[in-house]
Amino acid sequence: MRREFNVEGSCNPEFHYVVDVSDKFAHVRDLVARGKYFTINRPRQYGKTTMLFQLLRGLGDEFLVLSISFEGMDEAMFADSASFARGLIQKFRRCLRMDAPDFVPVLESVHARVDSDSLADFISEFVAACERPVLLLIDEVDKSSNSQTFLSFLGMLRDKYLLQRQGRDHTFQSVVLAGVHDVKSLKLKV
Repeated sequence: MRREFNVEGSCNPEFHYVVDVSDKFAHVRDLVARGKYFTINRPRQYGKTTMLFQLLRGLGDEFLVLSISFEGMDEAMFADSASFARGLIQKFRRCLRMDAPDFVPVLESVHARVDSDSLADFISEFVAACERPVLLLIDEVDKSSNSQTFLSFLGMLRDKYLLQRQGRDHTFQSVVLAGVHDVKSLKLKV
């Protein structure tokens, strides 16, 4: 098959011309291995989605990778914490069905005991029940830019990160947020 230039989403080296980003991938891989929570923010068509795809494929043997996107999400998901929790768990379920079907029963067993107000508890229980570290990738975080609910979610992730560092919680090994704008500027939009 002939390769072509792609400007419509993630690039696949089998079908598209790609720039060698192995040095960037190695750096990002190191951040993930060290348990860092970080953002990838660049203008459109700079390879953010492609990098997330490479992380999914390149780290899937070491980590349970939950790779989701807020692209195309309607405002209803961000309306309140209950809607956000339901939408996020549904995205996790879809991701696991495609990329790690063995973990769907783990999610279902934990999800059965979760109500909309205990997303933090759900994350702790789910991560503790998995036999490998969990990596969360969220693409197109800009879609949540007008959402106080999403900012509260980021605050909860930070709290869980700090508690995990103290040995007092279970949470994601690493969280990678990708978008056009820096997450720090999201507060200015709300």
